[in-house]
Amino acid sequence: MKLVQASDDFGYSIGWNYGLKKVMPYDSITHINIMTDTPGNIDAFKFVKEHPYVSVAWHQHFRGKPVADPKLVSSLLSEDGHFKFRDVWNKDTFNQEARNKRYEGLDYDQLVIEFRAELEQMYAYAGRFPDFGGGKGDNPVARATNQVCEEFKIPSTKQALAQTGREMVHIHQPGDATYLVRINEDSYIRNCTYDPLAYLRNDPQGILKNECSQIAWHAGFYDDEVFTDGSYFYDGDQRYFEPSPLLDVAMLISDGFRDWVKENKVELVSMTDAVYGTNTFQEHLKQVGSDLYYGNF
Repeated sequence: MKLVQASDDFGYSIGWNYGLKKVMPYDSITHINIMTDTPGNIDAFKFVKEHPYVSVAWHQHFRGKPVADPKLVSSLLSEDGHFKFRDVWNKDTFNQEARNKRYEGLDYDQLVIEFRAELEQMYAYAGRFPDFGGGKGDNPVARATNQVCEEFKIPSTKQALAQTGREMVHIHQPGDATYLVRINEDSYIRNCTYDPLAYLRNDPQGILKNECSQIAWHAGFYDDEVFTDGSYFYDGDQRYFEPSPLLDVAMLISDGFRDWVKENKVELVSMTDAVYGTNTFQEHLKQVGSDLYYGNF
């Protein structure tokens, strides 16, 4: 069974990036979803340049500030200079009505200007564009994203799979908003039952039954940028902190994960390997003498 091991939100902040940087020497991540407008973006671009055997996708969140001249993209910004999209990631994270309103008043041409600037900045520091991108849904952001991806010849995963005739099952991320640490002014109340390694071993979604699967983790650490931005959830007026990224890091560097890969003869592949039939990630594992190299099983 081939498995694409993705890590989301790389580039979120300098502190967040250290989580994936700790994981990468263990060769348990094969694909990176990179954010291009957040405080850690340039640090992330430089890092992926050093790891060409890992595939990269454009992971848009609009949680930061524009790369383009703010005067050229004013319709996209709040008064504090951040993207308007950022506002919905707090109390209204899962409120679909609030999420839809974020598209109101956006200038389409300004979206295109910003997206071009983000990709050009990535190329300047990473020496590469994302391998995959594309917008979802029928809204101005998705249309502008798709236009720019077409200009830069960046396919969506769906488009690329359709062209190659290959299949891949996208597994729902196992992290759950019920596995949280509650934060009050006076105390921290730990209530965390999230166990990513147990999830893999129990395999409730049948990953091992698929010919090729893709699953995304969140290998990241927290710093002031991430915490201030809002890596927490609300239940009414109660704020809850999400510890799952820290647990994902611990799992991805654990002997237990490596044992799971070897016991189940899992072939770790990048997204480009899975889509185009290349063998880049396994060649890397062979070159560095990794115990995760499929030829050793």
